[in-house]
Amino acid sequence: MHTSARTLRQLLPVLTATAFLSVMPSGRMPAQVSPAQISFPEAPARHMSVICLPDDWHKPLVTQDGALAYDFGPGPYARPLTEIVFGLEGDPSGETRQFYDDARIPIPRTIFTAGADTVRMEAFAIIPPGDSLPPMGSGVHPVYRFTGLNGTRNWALPPIGTDPAFRPAAWGTNRPIRYRLAVSPGSRKRVALGLCESYKPGPRTRLLSLEVEGASHRTVDPMATGIRNTPYVFFFDGEDSDGDGYLKIEVHADSQSPDPNVFLNCFWIFPSGSRVAPDEVITGRARAQAELVWECGREAEKWAPLERMEALRATVSGTKPPVLRILTRRSLEFMQADGMVLADSIPFCFTSPPAAFASQSRDTLILHWPAGTRTVDAVVLGGNVRQEPARRFPDFAAERARVIRYWNSSAPVPPARIIVPDPRLQYLIDANIRNLFQVRDIVDGGVQFQPGPTVYRGLWLQDVFISGSIALMLGDTGGVRRALEHGMKFQGGSGQFLVLRPSTALNETPVFLTMMCRFAAFTGDDSWLREHWAVLQNGIQWIRHMSMHTYDDESFPYAGLMPPGFVDGGIAHKSADYGTVWWVLIALEHAIEAAERLGFTKDATQWRKYHEDFQAPFRRAIVRDVKNDEHGIPYLPITIGDTTRGIPPQRGQYAFLLPFPYGQTFFRPDTLLQRAITGTLAMLDASTSKGMIVGSGWMHDGVWSWLAGIHSMAHHYRENYQSAWTYLQAYADHATPLGTWVEEQQQRAVGTRTAGDVSNAEASAIFLQTVRTFLLRERGDTMHVLAGVPASWIFPGSHIQLSGSGSPLGGVSLDVRVSADADSVVLQVGNTGRAATEHERPDRARPVLLHLGTLRALGYVNLPDGTSSDRLLRRDSPTRLTMVRKR
Repeated sequence: MHTSARTLRQLLPVLTATAFLSVMPSGRMPAQVSPAQISFPEAPARHMSVICLPDDWHKPLVTQDGALAYDFGPGPYARPLTEIVFGLEGDPSGETRQFYDDARIPIPRTIFTAGADTVRMEAFAIIPPGDSLPPMGSGVHPVYRFTGLNGTRNWALPPIGTDPAFRPAAWGTNRPIRYRLAVSPGSRKRVALGLCESYKPGPRTRLLSLEVEGASHRTVDPMATGIRNTPYVFFFDGEDSDGDGYLKIEVHADSQSPDPNVFLNCFWIFPSGSRVAPDEVITGRARAQAELVWECGREAEKWAPLERMEALRATVSGTKPPVLRILTRRSLEFMQADGMVLADSIPFCFTSPPAAFASQSRDTLILHWPAGTRTVDAVVLGGNVRQEPARRFPDFAAERARVIRYWNSSAPVPPARIIVPDPRLQYLIDANIRNLFQVRDIVDGGVQFQPGPTVYRGLWLQDVFISGSIALMLGDTGGVRRALEHGMKFQGGSGQFLVLRPSTALNETPVFLTMMCRFAAFTGDDSWLREHWAVLQNGIQWIRHMSMHTYDDESFPYAGLMPPGFVDGGIAHKSADYGTVWWVLIALEHAIEAAERLGFTKDATQWRKYHEDFQAPFRRAIVRDVKNDEHGIPYLPITIGDTTRGIPPQRGQYAFLLPFPYGQTFFRPDTLLQRAITGTLAMLDASTSKGMIVGSGWMHDGVWSWLAGIHSMAHHYRENYQSAWTYLQAYADHATPLGTWVEEQQQRAVGTRTAGDVSNAEASAIFLQTVRTFLLRERGDTMHVLAGVPASWIFPGSHIQLSGSGSPLGGVSLDVRVSADADSVVLQVGNTGRAATEHERPDRARPVLLHLGTLRALGYVNLPDGTSSDRLLRRDSPTRLTMVRKR
């Protein structure tokens, strides 16, 4: 019987509800919905989004109020110390809305309404000359800083009379600060390190190990007196003892420190033997004797290859005139003659038209315009700011047009596209492809994927996997290769990869090794993997060495597995964990397959034996550790021997969910293992509120946004498609209006607190991969296409596309088009495989399985045979399939 388009439109909601009961998107939207209408019902109360360029060393953000945000420090974390925002005279209360006209282009709109008065704001980063961004180096002679440039000015507020060098701070999150000072080889220097803690509440809340080459290290408490903003000076008689022409100056977290994050305000270099008192340094009287005074944390300004600018426009309607509020710890001065605002005597902000006058309210400078002013543009200066007495104001409209052209044509973002017929998900897809590369950094000449642009800005080796995986899927093979080669520098002589200190995450090594193998599979570049084969060998040797030493005392609950380390995900104490075990098994699987493919038979044999030997202690531990939650659901705690000390069962279970799509371990027909996996997923399902696992991270009453994505993927890989769709929609519900996520947040019914980083790139990566899973997923040697695709995506004129995408099983493209009357669907799957390499066994052919269950449920059948069963496609040729509704 023929079904009309109108009838199909009426049936689709019913069919969708049948396919995915009670999991329709929040406020299901027509295809023509505008970005301003898209709803994110659980958006966090406080959030920020980056507006910078890809791989940018200058990372301005825009807040939930439309303010430009700068100056992030080592506490309070992910909170700007400088905000610049337009408002209305008198500061009336009102409502704020935010959105992008086009989520691919970072020009956020913020609309503030107070009664009859409205301020409409737009912000963007002005594109540098030539549409290119010169790289940031690691130093300018004689000072160099490696492994990160985190820092901020005016973090500390020392007493009046203190030298200004004590105000800025360099900082490192779970990692040391490393400076190198060029000196004559073998020379000696008198070194003074300056500290001024502005954040911690009392003594012994942060302990720092200060290290100067040639001198004994010293552990200090920057809050020894219990009074914040107290300056301290510590002297060292340093020596270039290795004769390499550099004096090493480092700050590490002491092993007994309750906080692994470190900072350093300044260092002063004096000739060897100089007699200098601490008070002379603190007051600045010693500057005349110093060879060098270095204000730490200002490297991104001092070494920046050019000046940077952000533009902010306000358009006002109503009766109240606009004001510009600059809240900051910087020392500001308004120059009435030309309207320039100086910060610490450096040009900082100027407007068109210039403000009529300025006023001060505590730590906020307010610029005022006369009644009747309708539009004001502001430009904020950053980077290596030029000292100029007068500046030509940029043409706002022309610069805005340049931003649009840049992001549409020349931005170095992979060209791959993911298109789905869901306006809300598409908005998030477009925003997060961009965000992933905006948050990324180039540090010490290497590509560095990182969680976010503020507190966790830095190298996290797991992000080479988390963000690098979707970057590969989007076609960024060059960037991922550079990130891997940069990460290899952190493999020590033992074979272990070590970035996080002193919180040692043992999973850094197997995760990195897995990514090396996946990169070679994605690209087909076995020559690259062969070139770096020793890295893989040494890493697995270290893993094996560590697991063998767990037998030193067979009473250890982790005997035969991996020793205790840093688990993360809300578990602070050192513990052996199943997450590391999963990654070891997955790394071995990938390494064995690669060894067989490349002809390293001896390695393959040894690693397969080690993999087999791992199974017996693994199974014993599971039998011992499975327990029931408060609902009677059996689950596997994430810590081996359950050392969670009363922590809820869902805490830290990211370590179970994250590796799920990448190894065959989770899919072995092993009754014991499958019972543990099924129970753990059921426990996590029972721990949700509004589709999000509650208390899974550092906030006991909060949700960790991207866990909804890995929760969804775990269910998808187990073919629980209804649950997978539910959790994907919950993920979207918790996005910000500008399309990204904060790391952790309370849900609206609970409160407004947030934690962790903002504009979170890990969340971007996981979201993109979760959506991609509904279009394409790899399991073992099979590529699954359209498994669990929601029926809500099949409607008259809808379009699904995956183009330019990579896969470990070969390149792939997908195109699904529903006719205007919804009577037919045309599916095209192309480039589904890569020619077998010389080492690939013929019996390892990788099939492509096209899932047609959703279309079958909607009444579509294939032409010309009239069937609707799933199709196993040839991997070496494109497929075009036409399906029609039964007549």
